[in-house]
Amino acid sequence: MADKVQKIREEVVRLHNLLPVMDGDNISVNYADRICTALKMYIDSLQNEPVSEDLEKAAINYMKTENPPIWGLHDGFIAGANWQKQQMMKDAIEGIARPDDSEIWCNLAPFNLKDGDKVRVVVIKED
Repeated sequence: MADKVQKIREEVVRLHNLLPVMDGDNISVNYADRICTALKMYIDSLQNEPVSEDLEKAAINYMKTENPPIWGLHDGFIAGANWQKQQMMKDAIEGIARPDDSEIWCNLAPFNLKDGDKVRVVVIKED
């Protein structure tokens, strides 16, 4: 399957290279250039880390806010979500789930918490 995707990308690049040099006022050439660029970006995004269906739907809905839809917005949306996840995970601490006791065991010392401080906990199961 990856070979087919690569062949499609190569064809888009070939067709993109056939476009005349843009002179700034040729709307058809400018639009064709945008389409080829968007297709290449889309094909490249298919080979990136898979994203959840919810994130993919949200990215597509965000992309559709532009007329015509711009794939760069889609990719930027997903990149932003992945960056935010990385930022959240860099300060994450490991713990051990104790579902029978409704507890999670972890070291909270680095957070300088006092008894009774309110906190929010995001639980992400490691594979």
